[in-house]
Amino acid sequence: MTSIPPTQQARIIPSLLIKKLIYGGSGLARDDKGKAIFVPFALPGETANVKIMREKKDYAEGIVNEIIMASQARRVPPCPVFGACGGCQLQHLSYEGQALHKNEIVHEFMEQIKQKEPFTINPIIVSPAPFHYRLRVQLTIQKGQIGFYRTKSHNVVPVKSCPITIDPLNQVIAFLTGEGLALLADAYGGTLPADLTCELQGTETGEVLIVLIDNTGAGFSVEKMTSFFDVACVAGVILYYRKKRFCLGKDYLLYNVLGKKLRVSDRSFVQVHCGMHDLLVKGVLAWAGAGALRWLELHAGVGTFTIPLSETAASIVGVEADPQAVMDANVNLKEAGCKNAQMIASTVDRSLPRFAPDSFTHLLMDPPRAGITPGTIKEIARLSPLKILYLSCHPATLVRDIRELVTKGYQVRRVQPFDLFPQTGHLEILVELTRIF
Repeated sequence: MTSIPPTQQARIIPSLLIKKLIYGGSGLARDDKGKAIFVPFALPGETANVKIMREKKDYAEGIVNEIIMASQARRVPPCPVFGACGGCQLQHLSYEGQALHKNEIVHEFMEQIKQKEPFTINPIIVSPAPFHYRLRVQLTIQKGQIGFYRTKSHNVVPVKSCPITIDPLNQVIAFLTGEGLALLADAYGGTLPADLTCELQGTETGEVLIVLIDNTGAGFSVEKMTSFFDVACVAGVILYYRKKRFCLGKDYLLYNVLGKKLRVSDRSFVQVHCGMHDLLVKGVLAWAGAGALRWLELHAGVGTFTIPLSETAASIVGVEADPQAVMDANVNLKEAGCKNAQMIASTVDRSLPRFAPDSFTHLLMDPPRAGITPGTIKEIARLSPLKILYLSCHPATLVRDIRELVTKGYQVRRVQPFDLFPQTGHLEILVELTRIF
């Protein structure tokens, strides 16, 4: 991508029509030669004067210089740093408009799946809490300022609260931006590291963990961190420093999912939307089926799906590479009384070859954004489960993997999107595939 040199006047395209939103939330327009122009914070149907900031042969990136005609779905963003902070992309769009956009995105991606039989795409399950839902946020403390990264930058946008974050985390952010920052500096002997990561993790019931990640090697006094417990909601402080881990107080939280308490340690994965946990699990259970099913669960985490699936299955084997998550899962399975469930501490690619074909009737996988590997797809085809439930947070890698599974003898039956990330361009998608006999 070529940036416009400072000495060269940027091209301004007048009255550019925004045709639609693309995945990630930017508006798509085309100039008079048909070249694609990507414009963040512009909405479909709007016309705007657009300033071109970066240009390449096939496309360009611009910014709104002036809105000529605004969309009726446009609203005033509630966050004062929206547009500068890189966390949200859609606060300027009504929540109804966000749901419509995400439905369209799912249809566009799933159209890339070519198979003989048609499949159903359900409307997105919207969030009961479009704001104040995030259970985890990652802050950066940089040059005495605390905040989130600026869009496409490693510079910090200072914040005192975040409208998509649960209230207990905002209480800690307010503390850190006030006296907490001085207390933290005192623990470092008076001078903060140049760049310090601070992750806040909380629950809807109010407990918060503060996780500090410092790789600078500066001096640090763990004892002085006790002052952080003056904030009522802080249950634990964890420091990762010089490849060592120090903990004061608790190093895990308990989350309520379908009436069961799940232990989640500070490095274990948990879905960040407090109001969507139950809806997501119910969605998986609704498509799981019943009977003497033998489940294999890949990227099983702390047992969020393992436990409810085990209640109607003959057996379930979970595979998880993160040892901390495996520890949590084993505690959770024991507490739930799951005697037909087993966790394997291993990567997916290493674990799958140990299983014989037809060992499992059903497969659930919830991989990271990168999706699954070609080796995993090959092993899944060898194991030949009757049904696959694929949960993904990235439509592009989801479609890539499903297209490969279709070539291995599977077909898509139905698709269910979930809005786990309101105000952003991201979403979660559940896909059901069945084996063709």
